[in-house]
Amino acid sequence: MRTSYFRLHNFLFLCILLFSAVLLLCECAGFSNPYTDEGTLIVIHDSGGTDPKGFDPVRASDVASSHYISQIYECLYQYSYLVRPYKAEPCLAEDMPTVSEDKLTYTIPIKRGVYFQNGPCFRETGGKGRELTAEDFVYSFKRVADQKNSTEGFWIFKGRIVGIDEFYQKSLKTAPTDYSLPVDGIKALDRYTLQLKLIKPYPQLLWILTMTYTAAVPREAVQFYGEEFINHPVGTGPFILKEWNHWHSIVLERNPNYRADYYPSVGEPGDEKSGLLADAGKRLPLADIIVYKIIKEDQPRWLYFLRGYLDTSGISKDNWNSAMSSLTRVSPAMEAKRVVLWRERDYGVSYVSFNMNDPVLGIRYIPEIRDRLQKAKNRLTESQRAESQQEIENLRKEVKKLEDEISAAEEHNTRSRKLRQAMSLAFNRPERIRIFANLRADPAQGPIPPEFVGYDPDFKNPFAEFNVEKAKQLLREAGYPDGKGPDGKRLSFAFEMTSADIATQQNADFFIQEMKAIGIEIKPVVNTWTEFQEKLRQNRAQIYALQWIADYPDPENFLQLFYGPNVSPNPNNANYRSEEYDKLYEKMRLLSDSDASEQKEKYELCRRMEKIVTEDCPWIFGLNFYSYTLVHCWRKNFKPHPFAYNIMKYQSVDPELRGKLVEEWNQPIIWPLFALSGLFIAAVAFAAFRILSGKD
Repeated sequence: MRTSYFRLHNFLFLCILLFSAVLLLCECAGFSNPYTDEGTLIVIHDSGGTDPKGFDPVRASDVASSHYISQIYECLYQYSYLVRPYKAEPCLAEDMPTVSEDKLTYTIPIKRGVYFQNGPCFRETGGKGRELTAEDFVYSFKRVADQKNSTEGFWIFKGRIVGIDEFYQKSLKTAPTDYSLPVDGIKALDRYTLQLKLIKPYPQLLWILTMTYTAAVPREAVQFYGEEFINHPVGTGPFILKEWNHWHSIVLERNPNYRADYYPSVGEPGDEKSGLLADAGKRLPLADIIVYKIIKEDQPRWLYFLRGYLDTSGISKDNWNSAMSSLTRVSPAMEAKRVVLWRERDYGVSYVSFNMNDPVLGIRYIPEIRDRLQKAKNRLTESQRAESQQEIENLRKEVKKLEDEISAAEEHNTRSRKLRQAMSLAFNRPERIRIFANLRADPAQGPIPPEFVGYDPDFKNPFAEFNVEKAKQLLREAGYPDGKGPDGKRLSFAFEMTSADIATQQNADFFIQEMKAIGIEIKPVVNTWTEFQEKLRQNRAQIYALQWIADYPDPENFLQLFYGPNVSPNPNNANYRSEEYDKLYEKMRLLSDSDASEQKEKYELCRRMEKIVTEDCPWIFGLNFYSYTLVHCWRKNFKPHPFAYNIMKYQSVDPELRGKLVEEWNQPIIWPLFALSGLFIAAVAFAAFRILSGKD
């Protein structure tokens, strides 16, 4: 049978296609290096799992946003990068504050000769950044208290600074907020002196003034960009925003206007030996460019790191065996790549939160009912003097109704508390540590994490054990045997997810099964991070899982999460309220850790508050993690800091070493090219033979 001319050409065409595909694969295997155009520039390559919410400091309530913003904006104070224990030092302040004897007045000198980055918002100077002054902090602190900015940081000043609460209340009106209104507790005494006046002592204030919320923002930028200001940061920091491709990458480059700032010459013992003081005294920032690759999923991020296209990486549960040979040692493959492991205690607590305003899960706040009852009793007493029988009868009924309401509220609170306690007991912490954390965590006993200031290693939360039978017993006592109420309907709650990524989905699925074991139905709701944040702000999340990472080294930072006046949109997103807890918190927050007698009293108050909140169970206290970071050998001056975000100015890379190793690790795989070349030549020779022999 004769071979078809067209079939022969189709065969040749397929050979050419296959040959081209192999050429492309070989090219990708060796030449997708993102560093090829960088030359001798110092370029740091990092990754993030999510986009920031924007670049407005007053909205920097999450870790990702705070990190990005802190490379562009600066605060009055910062943490010493290398020193431990943790210490605050001047950043935009010229010196540490002068504090009055009554601890209510802070006078802060501002550095001279600090300029904002260049930008079109500075019209009077033709686009050249102007000098920072004390008035910039007056304006910026007012922005934190202006609800029209969707501020998420007002809790740091609320009830603390003289006049700030009144300014906040005025910002709730529909008219544009008037920033010329004075706030007596925030004043610029002159061009370079800021004064803060407090209502009560605020021992945490120095830590607060390191937080991104308090960064200096120029009024001109806010007015020039309007609603788009969130996408156009204008700061005094070491870097400026060069490029933001949403959900793809963020590129920062060196700020040419950055002030004279130098790498520290003092650290803790061992830093010099580790090479962390090799750049002591050098002008900052050390890097020219920072490239953040936004990668949602763990596996692509891990592959980028393995090829050397990212300088650092965490370790997901699925990549644990590839990265580690034990809890404290990297795998042989990582050792061969000269990867360095940083293992630190993570000062945070993961948790599942209940919305305490929920009619089933939540509480009825008895002090409010009691206040209404007392007012009704007072009116009844006054009416009896007036001898108005009808009014007296109506008020007696109102008093009786409120007394019954208190009794019903007490009964409801007891039942809902047992329901939450049951769900906490069904939360399988040991299995979660094994499956999701590769044994890199401990069961959380309360709001304060291990090794943190104010932590009690002897405290054991009675509802942090895994005990399904005890959980079922508490459900029965709450009136929900087998998860069913008096009406026979099964308990069903919405679980708000923070994203749709695989890790979040797996955690949600596990929670569904944990609650199913005690007869409770959980319905997952998928959100983007922005959608989830908005639900928290609007008090629309029934149950959700999060992690709180410490903002500063004081137990108050964790305990304020349960303080009644801090309910949504402030950090108490559980909307938990306890009259007893609030009174203890108001005493505790005034006490300093630097005074021995105050520290002792503070510790004792922490113990009492911890007992209240673990008994009431507004959270299922989840896990306390260890932080693992893998760092390639070319990354220089890397040292994790649990509280500081403005750390990228200290870090650098060795581009020559990186280029050499990345080339070694990504050599083109060319044997398929030779194999297919031989096949292609043979095919062409065969076709030529058939044509020349006249058989086609």
